[in-house]
Amino acid sequence: MAVWNVLKDWGLEDKAQILCSDTTSSNTGRINGAITFLELYAYREMTYFPCRHHIYELVLRSVFEYELNEVTSSPDVAFFKKIREKWNNLEKENYMDGYKYLNAICSESEILSNVNYLSNALKNKNLKNDYREFVELCIVFIGRNSDSTIKIRPPGALHHARWMAKAIYSFKIFLFRQQLSLKMFEVNGLKNICLFLVTVYVKSWLESSSAIGAPLNDLMFLKKLKKYENINQGISSIALKKFCNHLWYLNEESSILAIFDKNVNIASKERIIENLKRENLHTERKCIVQPNEVPFLLEKAIEDFISQKSLNLLKKLKIDISFLNISPDLWDRDADSYLKSQEIFQNLKVVNDTAERGVKLMQDFNGLLTVDEEQKQFLLQCVEDHRKQYPDCKKATLKRKFD
Repeated sequence: MAVWNVLKDWGLEDKAQILCSDTTSSNTGRINGAITFLELYAYREMTYFPCRHHIYELVLRSVFEYELNEVTSSPDVAFFKKIREKWNNLEKENYMDGYKYLNAICSESEILSNVNYLSNALKNKNLKNDYREFVELCIVFIGRNSDSTIKIRPPGALHHARWMAKAIYSFKIFLFRQQLSLKMFEVNGLKNICLFLVTVYVKSWLESSSAIGAPLNDLMFLKKLKKYENINQGISSIALKKFCNHLWYLNEESSILAIFDKNVNIASKERIIENLKRENLHTERKCIVQPNEVPFLLEKAIEDFISQKSLNLLKKLKIDISFLNISPDLWDRDADSYLKSQEIFQNLKVVNDTAERGVKLMQDFNGLLTVDEEQKQFLLQCVEDHRKQYPDCKKATLKRKFD
């Protein structure tokens, strides 16, 4: 009800067409889910774009729990305390990378390709600190930090709610495994987690916020998970099972995003146009796959998820679809229709990180200085604005004049 009231206050109740949230039952439940109530209030069905960071975090969590048998309802991960408690006594330069384990399952050319991708990712100035640290640790694990340009940072928050906690802590504990009191199964489990992160997970995670890349990326991630059974059948099976419960972007409506994806070739886009004439395939809001159906799904191409229903999203957003009447190889010259529509979806992020940061901000400052609602909102806006102007504690940053 609170979200609906905010939409009404801002005069957006008739304009909101897409919902983004975690996939928990409190949001997606068919009877009492928040999405169900919002659609009842709005008298229409909206398009649901679940937070892809949440989905990929669930996959990582399933792998982590499988390898280390660390299943708990506690908000903190007890296993991570091993390195936090001993961090000050560790020899920070005396770590051991995982190159020999990676080289046993990947060719040198594959490793080099991975390093190049990660190095390019670090050039992105907008990469969040957690994600930057994740990428840096991947490079350190691969053994490409011989000049020590990457410094391993002190352990941060260790609770389940932090997106990258499991990945970051797994790397750090493995790198300093000889200086920590670890059991053999823990070392082996961490090794398997780190190999999965470097070879399968990191690229999919870094590209997960893209709306137009979501359908193809999810399909490719599925195929990578299946292929990984040749390396670790246990991880492959557990990750596939978890991910197959969250194939929201492979439904008929969301899969239309692929027509704006530069990684989808012209031939596939031509078949997408053709398949838009097909009768609707399913009524479900997400692609539902049983474990025994995974092999059939992996044989599909992105155009196989398209039907007449796929046009619903474009119609809801009043997108000019005249570009569908011309050949896809001419779309990059169609500034009035295709390129304009592509720009809209390129700027659409299918993650709820902004909401997560807003909740954290509210938790930190709620009730500290005022209980008046208007003053509270003003305070939160001031804090957010201050953080934008002063994102770090560097001398040059602190010298800036506050506007």
